[in-house]
Amino acid sequence: MLRALGILFLLGSTLFADVALLKGGTRVSGRVVEKTDHYEVTTDGVLRTYLKDEVDRIVTSPKEFVGDADKLIDEARADYQKALGLTTSADQNVVLKGAIAKVAQAREAYGTALDLFPEDGSLGKQIMIIMQLMRLLRERVHLDEARLPGSPPSVTKSTSAPIIQLDDALTTLLDPAKRTDPARRAAALASFRAQKSDFATAAAMFLSQAEPAGPAQKTVQDYFDKPWLRNPSALTASGHLDAAKFIAMQSAGRESLQPFAIVHLMGAGQEADVEKTAKSLGLLIQAGIVGTPEGHAVRDLDGWIAHGDYDLAVLAFVNEYRSVDTPAVRFVWSYALLRLVQAKKHGFDRPVSAYETIKLSLTGGPDHLAALEKSIKAVAVCNVCGGEGRFRCTNCHGKKETKYYCQRCKGKGSTVSSLGAKLVCPACLGKGIEKIVKCEKCKDGYVDCKQCDHKPHPAPSMDDIVGMTTCPQCEGRGTAFRSAAVTCPACLGLGARLVPKADPSKVLP
Repeated sequence: MLRALGILFLLGSTLFADVALLKGGTRVSGRVVEKTDHYEVTTDGVLRTYLKDEVDRIVTSPKEFVGDADKLIDEARADYQKALGLTTSADQNVVLKGAIAKVAQAREAYGTALDLFPEDGSLGKQIMIIMQLMRLLRERVHLDEARLPGSPPSVTKSTSAPIIQLDDALTTLLDPAKRTDPARRAAALASFRAQKSDFATAAAMFLSQAEPAGPAQKTVQDYFDKPWLRNPSALTASGHLDAAKFIAMQSAGRESLQPFAIVHLMGAGQEADVEKTAKSLGLLIQAGIVGTPEGHAVRDLDGWIAHGDYDLAVLAFVNEYRSVDTPAVRFVWSYALLRLVQAKKHGFDRPVSAYETIKLSLTGGPDHLAALEKSIKAVAVCNVCGGEGRFRCTNCHGKKETKYYCQRCKGKGSTVSSLGAKLVCPACLGKGIEKIVKCEKCKDGYVDCKQCDHKPHPAPSMDDIVGMTTCPQCEGRGTAFRSAAVTCPACLGLGARLVPKADPSKVLP
């Protein structure tokens, strides 16, 4: 499991744990074989060669890249405990943000090590520990201060009762006769959407769907006839809980009323049975925030993406959210995967495959996914040559000529007598080389890549693949509510609408 996780996590397929550190700073991971004057490195099934004077050293253990990461993790844990003992949020934030910086440094070290040594299961385990610690720290620190500049608005626990305005829109919502009037219904829907409150969001979600029929219709109207919405000024925390329990006990109409149940659970605060009631409605409460399992999963993935931790978003999906495998969760995961491979400039076939697994029933959804896949394929670089269109010749190592080493001295230029004396090799006269001929396997020291069109292609930027606009429906949160983890249906939880470069008209409606 860890072996597969490591490979998927960092998108590698190297099967051997060696790293050639080149003098220019480049790291090449693969199966390293030492030859007379060069090293052969096989990576992703491709053989590359590096002359010995190009290589600084060969590393066979990830410890060199991990460094003092474990010490930083221990210090961050101690900082967390210290922060819990402080009395003001400002003082806590200072300590917690320092701990986050330490964990980020440790996470970078382990991420680099796992990237170069994907077969090492212990690295995968430690990455999981680091991810949980980072999540814990970020949940404790004031979220607005912990997010990166430009991140979407956060979803935070509601600290006040839901606002329910007594107006014509509410009157229409509560009256079945007025709800069946298309003009009144449309006006009420527009009014609720303009109010931008959690209750208004629930009302808009209800009015945007067809009116329930049969037993569900009776349940819905029984709820609307209760005093909870007709006298909102008297609605207490216990009243909100009673309303949520009423909805939870219904066998018909509960799905239509679930948005209101979410609002009531937000207003119930710390009342007893809140979590039990939420569970009976198929909801979860995590860190004081109510939401659907899908909404919490998407919120977590969005958090990693907002901080640029695309690999941790991918890891979270693989390791934690397989059981919440909805189209929205897969959509956000696929975007994280796209950001990851774009940053690595390698493996563009993987987000294409990920998007292909999403089954969207949303109008225009399949066309949108197809346009995204087409946009990626149009600019993706070759996995084999990395977009260079060619390889340095493994026969002459880019020198345009081939050296044939003396077989008697094995290229050393000298031999050792039976008495241990060092003697000039008589076969090559101390040169170590028998002859030098022009390389017959290449032209100008390079050979064309057989997997692409042989033309250089620079790795694409995100702007080359998709454009992005803030989702107007959720204002970039990725959630339908401001204080609940429920996926925005318009952007599938991403907080933004993707505009495929291959066909900008194919956006989600």
